[in-house]
Amino acid sequence: MVVEYLGPADVQRLLALLSEGNCKFSFVEKEFKETFSKDTFAKVSRAIQRMIHDMIASPDGVGLVSSFFVLDVMCKMNCEQAKSAFYDALLELERIMRQDVCVMEQIKYASKEAKEGRRAHESVNSERYRLRSAVKSFAFRLLANRVAPDETPLMAISDKQEQIDTALNAWESNGICLKEPIAGVAEAWTLEAEKNACGTLSRISATLDNGGRAALVLKPVTPQLPSLSLVSGELQFLLPASPLNDLLLINSEVPTEEWKTAKRMVAAGCKGLLNKEEQQKLLQTLLAGDVFARVGISSVVLSRMAEHNPDVAASLILKLPAQEANQCVQSILKSSVPSEHVETVLLHASKVLQQASFRAYITNKLHHFKEKTTLSNEDKDEVKNFVRTLHQLLTKASKENKELYVADTLKTDITRLCERCDIPEVVTRWDELK
Repeated sequence: MVVEYLGPADVQRLLALLSEGNCKFSFVEKEFKETFSKDTFAKVSRAIQRMIHDMIASPDGVGLVSSFFVLDVMCKMNCEQAKSAFYDALLELERIMRQDVCVMEQIKYASKEAKEGRRAHESVNSERYRLRSAVKSFAFRLLANRVAPDETPLMAISDKQEQIDTALNAWESNGICLKEPIAGVAEAWTLEAEKNACGTLSRISATLDNGGRAALVLKPVTPQLPSLSLVSGELQFLLPASPLNDLLLINSEVPTEEWKTAKRMVAAGCKGLLNKEEQQKLLQTLLAGDVFARVGISSVVLSRMAEHNPDVAASLILKLPAQEANQCVQSILKSSVPSEHVETVLLHASKVLQQASFRAYITNKLHHFKEKTTLSNEDKDEVKNFVRTLHQLLTKASKENKELYVADTLKTDITRLCERCDIPEVVTRWDELK
């Protein structure tokens, strides 16, 4: 895939827009939309993502606030690259702020001999921390849609540290309105990271028919750098790469019969319906030894499997780590898998289903029916299955997964859809859930 970047002239126009500290956000948004078309949003997002790390390190308060605002404008227009860049900037901002706290602690307990130098250093570091904290608070307000059009970038970074701390503490104690927006940008960042991390190597295992040698997906043996234990939620950056990342290595070991059988049956399951006996054999074969880890199961494979054998796809999803499993569910939701098969996967894999995927399923359904002026009998059956799936996920499946809920903003649309369907059973089920 070819990755395109902004030209020098466009970069200069973008920098000029991001450096305006006294312009109202309404003007910044209008100017941005007039200067850059929607087709260039992905390139603009990449440009900001490259620049924003330097702005955080400086820190450039006006540039950071303007960058987050422009990214938010593109996020609201469903630019996935902008969502990824927004979350990436939040992560980098949080990482640098943790370093600031460590530096301030070091200054606090430094030798008393360098008193004047220490005060100057402390003053500079405190101002940097204040600017970064103000930008973080502003980013949270963007996610919660609480930025006024008549505000300016300079106004956003003008508060004192005490005011900023109070605002951040308020977000921490009552962050329910941030839960879904952050989940949305985090999901885009995760998918982008997966795509950039040599996804082809982790998805494909190839057999070289030459003297019994094979290219197998193996876990490499690499030396590990010593590191301190991590607090929950912290990020860890190590070189060389973690051994958890699968690499494509050439190995002289001959592929096992189980591996060959599994590859053959997975290919068959992606092309057509397997009978019950074949499904059982496939699952047993994949669970034998380390076959599952080496056979090349990926979101693409599982999407094709779900088209013909949704039960098998769901069983395989449950064998994946939680985050990877949710990415596969997202891939199936975005694919052309039949509606009833998608619902089968969701119900069977409900244990690992995350709220972002659940919301995406509901939103896709509502958008699908919203475009139809009248509902045919087939449409009404589909609505019936949709509400039944919601009912099962929020009642039976809730014993194993208590994260799922229907957002208040979607309830009105679902109620309207049930009324259009005009089937008593559908209305009754939805009323029970409400």
